[in-house]
Amino acid sequence: MESGTVTHGDRSRARSKATAGARPVGVGIVGAGKMGVAHAKAITGAGSLGRVVGFVDPEEARHSDFAATADDASAYMVLGDLLADERVDLVHICCPPAAHVPVAQSALEAGKHVYVEKPLAPSRLEAVELLATARERGLLVCPGHQLLRSPAVVRLLEVLPAVGTPVHVESYFSFNPVRQGRDGSPPLRDDLQLLDILPHPVYLLLRALSLSAPGTEIEVESLRLGGGGTVHVLLRAGKVSATLVATLRGRPVESYLKVVGDRGTVNADLVRGTVQTLLGPGTSGISKASNPYRMAAQIATGTTAALTRRILHRELSYPGLRELITDFHRAIQGRTDPPVSEDEMMGTVELCERVTEEIRAANDLVSPPSPSSTTRVVVTGGTGFLGRAVARELLNRGITPVAVARREPPPWEKVDGVQYREADLGERVRPGLFDGAVAVVHCAAATSGGFEVHERDSVGATENLLRAMDGAGVRRLVHVSSVAVLGRDPDTGGVSDRSSLVADPRDAGPYVWGKAESESRARRLSADLGIDLRILRPGPILDLDRLDPPGRLGRRVGDRLFVLVGSRSESIVTVAVTELATIIVTTVERFAEVPEAVNLVDQPLRTRGELVDRMRVANPDLRVLRLPRIFFMPLALLVNGALRALRAGAPDLRRAFASEAFAFERPALLRADGRDPTPNESDPLPLDTGAPSAASR
Repeated sequence: MESGTVTHGDRSRARSKATAGARPVGVGIVGAGKMGVAHAKAITGAGSLGRVVGFVDPEEARHSDFAATADDASAYMVLGDLLADERVDLVHICCPPAAHVPVAQSALEAGKHVYVEKPLAPSRLEAVELLATARERGLLVCPGHQLLRSPAVVRLLEVLPAVGTPVHVESYFSFNPVRQGRDGSPPLRDDLQLLDILPHPVYLLLRALSLSAPGTEIEVESLRLGGGGTVHVLLRAGKVSATLVATLRGRPVESYLKVVGDRGTVNADLVRGTVQTLLGPGTSGISKASNPYRMAAQIATGTTAALTRRILHRELSYPGLRELITDFHRAIQGRTDPPVSEDEMMGTVELCERVTEEIRAANDLVSPPSPSSTTRVVVTGGTGFLGRAVARELLNRGITPVAVARREPPPWEKVDGVQYREADLGERVRPGLFDGAVAVVHCAAATSGGFEVHERDSVGATENLLRAMDGAGVRRLVHVSSVAVLGRDPDTGGVSDRSSLVADPRDAGPYVWGKAESESRARRLSADLGIDLRILRPGPILDLDRLDPPGRLGRRVGDRLFVLVGSRSESIVTVAVTELATIIVTTVERFAEVPEAVNLVDQPLRTRGELVDRMRVANPDLRVLRLPRIFFMPLALLVNGALRALRAGAPDLRRAFASEAFAFERPALLRADGRDPTPNESDPLPLDTGAPSAASR
């Protein structure tokens, strides 16, 4: 794996000079989504070097948003029509990664240069074929390695000689995986998100390492996939060592490229766009004492300057994109060499392919073993917060969980003994999903988004699930709802087991409406289909070991401040996830003995102060600012008035932090002191008996 400055050959240079000359490069963009729009804006910002003349996207709904950025560009629905446009010299490929190679090949065969968003290709073989096609036709290829042209990396490479002889290079990327699309759609699996971001730290490391040890072959000495989605790679180029770390779990989120030499160190902070240098031997006592102050001053002044520059130039994302596109357009016009060499392209693809193989091997290692029990229970949302806890509790009871989710989890999140199946409950559900199941625990539901999202992923999903259960002959459903759907008890003014569903749940927002409507739909449809239904309504669900505070407790401001609304002694409704999972599985086992609907909160109720103290155990430097309710309520009234003036039906901010009175009576068999762990013979659930399921009966 060697990296250096390599052109695409004399034929490529001749083709480049003839392509556009002094006129702007005509650009066609494939994909009118977020990345395509970013490219269009970057091209517009590049001045006269390029002009967007057309774009293609099969989703017509995206055309209007894109046209707002490039209003004189022709819109196409089919790739062939864009490639047939004689004004197009260059195609920018901003579609999903799986289509990068076939679209790039089609563009090259049509005589167009190509700019391919990362990754260039998923395998070395495909990259070799792509570049061979480009060379044969005298065309240029550029991958989306835009961070090479970000101000921080450019500055690092400029000062690199000042560190002396390099001895070590380090590339580190940590990021927060996307949990849900803006429209409520499921994102890529975590491992696929890791692979999607991986080219960035790889190509940065290869560029810095090739400049630190020019003319030396880069060798991979070790590659390991760590726990929680972390990639560790050890490389060497001659006497220079290098490490690459990409992680989904490392916190805080940061990304940097660092080069250590025998006369100093330079570090490019890619999150803030700053560069810190510590030049000199740093061996004296004065240097050791002063270096932290030097570093702090550079961070403070550099961050201020970088943020100001981004705001003034409206470059809040994709640093270096405009500069890389400009450089590539210059190369097409024959003014410069291509900004990324073939060696760097191939080195990046090869290393990313090796990580892909490591993830596949990890997936093979956690393939589900033979089921430990002939009894299976389907858990929808089985890879979510509650679903994972339910699956583990089923395993503890000797029952095989079948975790259903829209995406199979990455290997590091899989639990041995759990069977995983992909299904989108918002669409028609295949009955085969329930093969061998005796019951279903329905944990899946939308947790954010508007009414349309909750209509699909909560209400519609519940209806689709029940109809599929009926088709498969599965007759027991445990439906997880929420205490938020309950109105006030007219006698006590609080919320109790006598409370009915809220009269108009839409007034409480999309989440409450989705939960209430799902519960009502489940009642009606299960009665029509002859499916036995049990509804469990928990309060806000907490992991007490890693506490993510409920919304009614207050709000976290930054990393070190929590604003507590109300008194420490006030009660707050919660339920521990481990206890809830135990109750759910007990309901599955003792189905006939459990009432049709059970409201579940911690008993006794926890106080706000108790939860804050638990937060501070894991965050000892957390500062708590208590906002007394007497000050909060007038402020909430003012904010409510402003919100409702802007949008009709805005939620009442006072309710968001309210402490309501809850009085629920939990059945004895669902209490820790009254639960009998042995199955009830009057309500037989086949546990390790080999008894046939409802579907086969």
